[in-house]
Amino acid sequence: MKKYRLNIVALLIATILIVPSCDFGDTNVDPESLAEVDLNLVLPSAIAQVGFNNMGIATRNPGIVMQYFEGTDAQQLQYTSYTMPDNTFNNLWRTGLYGGAMKDLDLIIGQAEEQNAPYYAGIAKVLMAESLGLATKFFGDVPYSNAFQGEEGVLSPTYDAQDAIFTTIDNLLAGAITDLQTDGGDILPSSDDLVFGGDEDAWLATAYALQARYSLLRSAKGSSFYTAALTALDNAFTSNAGNAEVTFDASANGANPFHQFHRDRSNTMILADFFLSQMSGDPRLAMIRESGTSAGFAPNTYWGRQESPSVIINYAELKFIEAEALRQTGGTDAEVRAALEAGIRANMDQLGVSTEDQDLYLLTVNGSSLETIINEKYKALYPQNIAWDDYRRTGFPSITPNADNNEGLNPGGGIPQRFIYPNSEKNLNTENVNAAISNQGSDLMNETLWVFQ
Repeated sequence: MKKYRLNIVALLIATILIVPSCDFGDTNVDPESLAEVDLNLVLPSAIAQVGFNNMGIATRNPGIVMQYFEGTDAQQLQYTSYTMPDNTFNNLWRTGLYGGAMKDLDLIIGQAEEQNAPYYAGIAKVLMAESLGLATKFFGDVPYSNAFQGEEGVLSPTYDAQDAIFTTIDNLLAGAITDLQTDGGDILPSSDDLVFGGDEDAWLATAYALQARYSLLRSAKGSSFYTAALTALDNAFTSNAGNAEVTFDASANGANPFHQFHRDRSNTMILADFFLSQMSGDPRLAMIRESGTSAGFAPNTYWGRQESPSVIINYAELKFIEAEALRQTGGTDAEVRAALEAGIRANMDQLGVSTEDQDLYLLTVNGSSLETIINEKYKALYPQNIAWDDYRRTGFPSITPNADNNEGLNPGGGIPQRFIYPNSEKNLNTENVNAAISNQGSDLMNETLWVFQ
C-alpha cells in the first residue's frame, strides 16, 4: 500500500486558505466563506491535524498515566503525579479537535454530499469517528449533535451523553462503509489523501477496523460487542500493508510531533521504569529506546524519527482485538494463540525485528490468557493511547499508581479514569459543560466513564 508523506509547506498554504470557524474560541470566521473551499484543500489539512492530535499530547499524557513515560521536569513532572488541571487539554480540544480536524471533517461531509463526492464523505466520516472516539474516551460526554454550526447556528453546543456518542460513531462508520462502496461520483481524492492516496478500498477496510476497535471498547456492556468486533474484522485489512497511518515529512518543520517534542523538550520526559521492566529482554527495546539512555524520542528510534508515522489504526491492534474477542467468546486456545502471535509479529515486522528474534521472543510468551493478551498488546502498541482504554476495560496491565498523587484532582489515588474538561469550555460554554459534569457525576479524574461501567 503506497503511503503519502505529510508536506508541511503545502499544508500551511492550505491552512491559510481554510482557517476554520471555531465554536469554542474567541473569534468566529464566517462559515459561508468555508463553503467555497475545494475539498482537495480541506482534506489534507484535516488528515494532518488528525496525525498531530494522535501523536501529540493525546499520546504523551495517556502514556504517562499508563507508565510508558514519566516526567522529569516542567509540566511532564506534574502530569506524572496526575496533576493535569483544566488547562491541560485546551489546545487539543480547541485547535486540535473541535476547531481543527473535526470542524474540517464536518465541512467535508456536508460539501461532499452536495457535490456528489461520496469517497470524500466516506473518508471524512472515518476520520470523524476516530476523532470523536478520541474525545469521548478522554472526557466522556462531548458535543456533537449541534456543534460545528458557526455564527448562524449554536455557538454554545450541548453535550451528547457518551452512549449517544457511541451510537454516532457507529452511524458514521456505517455511513462511511456505504459511501466507500458506491460509485466515486464527480470528484475523486488522490494525492490530497495523505494516508491512502484516494484508495477507497483501503479506507473501507479502515472503517471496518475502527468498527472492531469501538466494539471492543464497549466490551463491559456485554459479550455481543466481542462478537461485533469479530464480525467487523472479517472485512478489515489483513496485513501491515493496510495500516492507516499519517506519515510525516523528513524535515524539521514537517516532523512527527513525537520527534518535535524530543527536539524541543527532551529533558522533561523519559521512558518509565515500569515500561522498561516489561520490555526487558525484548528485541523491540533497541528500536524504541536510544542506546544507553531512557529516552524514547531520539531521532534514531523508530517512533522518534522526523518521518515516523502517526497511527490511526494498524494490523497489530486488529490481531490483538481478535485474540481477546476469541478468548472471551469461546475460541480455542490454538485460535487465540495464533491471533496473539500474529499481533506480536505484525508489530515486530513493522519495527524491523528479524524473524529469528521473533521466534525466540515468542518462546518466552506464556499461554494466551486475557492478561497475557493485554500485556503483549501494551508493549506492541507503544506509544499509542490504546493501553489506557484496555486498562480501564480489563485492569491490565497491572500497574501501581504513582504514590505522589494529586488527590484534589484524582481522589483515592488510583489510576486516572478520565481527563478533566478544558477550562476554555468552562469559560465559553459554561452551562453546557456543567450539565455534562452533572450527568457524569463529577469533573474529576477518578470518575468512571459510562463505557467502562
